[in-house]
Amino acid sequence: MSLYNEFHKEMQSYWLKNEPAQVLSILQEGLTRFPEHLAELLFEGIMACIDLKLTEEALSLMKLADENDYWYPAEMFPQDEIYKPYLTKWAKNISTGGTTALEVGKDSGINMLALHGWGEDLHLFRRYFSSELFEQRGRIHYLQSSQQIGSIQYVWTDKKQAEKDVRHYLCEAFDSLKIDFIAGFSQGAQLALNLVLQDVVEIEKLILVCPGKENYAPEVLEKLKEKNVKVLLISGEHDHEHDYHNNLNKVLKSFEVDIEYVTIEGMAHWFPDNIDTLINDFL
Repeated sequence: MSLYNEFHKEMQSYWLKNEPAQVLSILQEGLTRFPEHLAELLFEGIMACIDLKLTEEALSLMKLADENDYWYPAEMFPQDEIYKPYLTKWAKNISTGGTTALEVGKDSGINMLALHGWGEDLHLFRRYFSSELFEQRGRIHYLQSSQQIGSIQYVWTDKKQAEKDVRHYLCEAFDSLKIDFIAGFSQGAQLALNLVLQDVVEIEKLILVCPGKENYAPEVLEKLKEKNVKVLLISGEHDHEHDYHNNLNKVLKSFEVDIEYVTIEGMAHWFPDNIDTLINDFL
């Protein structure tokens, strides 16, 4: 693990414990040691300041971000008038461009497609969703959406565009790459499930980490049984969609889908610490 990844995970641990003051306490160290990650660190600092109601400090960091041509999604900010000049300016940068991909692991012919969550990029996603054990015997293809809503934030909100992104990567960029497994977090997990149900990909196993909520007709979900797809569904005990995950597990089991359901004690809408082992054991 890189030094920056270790640093970011320490910062994230404070967020998970609702300690934004601790985030700020190590921010300057991060800015000094990792200037190449300025966009991400400034965003973390801005969010911490806003959480602590340090308005002037938040505006100062927003100004610094703007001067460096970084911009962030308005949806992540309180809609206070004082922040609107930056948010209005930054909203003009929202665009649909091209996808970006990162392939890691052994080129053995075993492939997994991994899809990030709402407001993430592939680098943050890989930081928290990875399996060194699996990478010794297969390859993970991290795909970043073409739908950009911030300097380091991407989404799959336009479902037709999201499907187009995946088809382009699999069929054009890789000349009909065969995917054995597909995985996703949050909105990316929701997309992964839809891609299987809509026959965009044919896979053996599906990993859903804290999937976003979507209402499916029962006969649609029954297709997972018909396709003989094995499912790993991971939820957090305190995830805001935990009831939905419970119900999804119940419905899939009623159709005799081969599903493994894991609830992580104490976790909210995030990644399990033991994700490496969970991925490897399931695959």
